[in-house]
Amino acid sequence: MLRHYLRGNGTPHRVDAERLLALPAVRAAAEAQLARWRAEALERWAAGDRAPAAYPADSGWRDVLISRHVSRDWWLALRYVEFRLTGTVRVAADGTTVVDYRCAVHKAWNFDRGGRELGVPFTPFARLHETGLAKEFAVTGEAFGHHR
Repeated sequence: MLRHYLRGNGTPHRVDAERLLALPAVRAAAEAQLARWRAEALERWAAGDRAPAAYPADSGWRDVLISRHVSRDWWLALRYVEFRLTGTVRVAADGTTVVDYRCAVHKAWNFDRGGRELGVPFTPFARLHETGLAKEFAVTGEAFGHHR
């Protein structure tokens, strides 16, 4: 990521969202959202005629912190990331559910003036962007899933 920042072109940088989803903190946040969707869909289905139905779902953007204890590489690269799940919950006539979803990830990659990690101050890195020697950029990625 630092190399991309120093190239100074500001183009988005894609990451492997499936690898991010495999991290415990990200996976737990996504699983919790999928469980909420299922519960909401089953509630709507039970209140209706209990025929097979499909319900669209959207989590909105959510922040998740990536701890250095979980993955030092991802922590150094991102520290936190925003994700958004969109998809469809299908409820069968017997009440079983299937969720098809897309997970989009996004982060504005930059250095916060005055911040520091591991004793390294961020201000000199932030100044590289301010003086045009580096360029902030967006980190993006997407993954698709099917949950029974």
